[in-house]
Amino acid sequence: MHQYISHELDTRYKTQDPSDKNINTSRSKSIIDLALTSYISLHHKSDSTKTMDPKFKALAISQIRTFLFAGHDTTSSTLSYTFHLLSLHPSPIALLIAEHNGILGPTHDTKTLSAKLSSNPHLLNQLPYTTSILKETLQTFLVWINSYSLHRSPTYWDSPDSFLPERWLVPAPHEPFLHPVPVKGAFRPSEEGKRSCIGQELAMMEMKVVLVMVVRGLGVRSVYEEFDGMGAGKGMDGREGVKMVQGERSYQVLRGSARPRDGMPCLVEVRERVE
Repeated sequence: MHQYISHELDTRYKTQDPSDKNINTSRSKSIIDLALTSYISLHHKSDSTKTMDPKFKALAISQIRTFLFAGHDTTSSTLSYTFHLLSLHPSPIALLIAEHNGILGPTHDTKTLSAKLSSNPHLLNQLPYTTSILKETLQTFLVWINSYSLHRSPTYWDSPDSFLPERWLVPAPHEPFLHPVPVKGAFRPSEEGKRSCIGQELAMMEMKVVLVMVVRGLGVRSVYEEFDGMGAGKGMDGREGVKMVQGERSYQVLRGSARPRDGMPCLVEVRERVE
């Protein structure tokens, strides 16, 4: 990844003309072109050697890697875990579908939903139970696993190992929840403060859209038992590895960011209509 981004930066930088007055109005919106445009705009003098500042290049590579992972990898992993948890705990699905029907109407036709959300994106802010499902997933399976022990601590969470989306909707203290949710500083799936992920709001919106588009029409469940029965459970690195961690087959492994073990093999089925 490092070498690829480095090559792309060098190649595109050599094609840029610092004297071009229209460089800031280019239609290109790629993150690499935006980084180079910003860099060139701060270095007005033409560089005949076409040599990029190595400090800028190192910083650009680091930031571009972050954007690539944050924009795709972590969001897809969280969605994988969301569907996995819903397949293990199906009772919230009816409530999820009821919320979508109530706010977005009974159809789950993707074209209709896309048009409705495009014309009124604020509808996504009216889905508290959908949000609670995603937050509960992130409480269990963090984007960055630095705070894993904090998320599993009974000091800050009631039944931290249980999948309880309702904890985000019930004001504490209220049986069975005695702790406020979240306790300040205890929920940090994407870290917080200066280390907080700058794209977490965008990621939450994207994941809501996916659930709205998918849940009513399709059921997605993990199939590790079938996967292991095929003798395929050696992991993406080709090694056997540990099959269970704290009773969870889809335990997280670091591949740039935290991902489900073995990529989470799954089965997608057409869902019977639930009113």
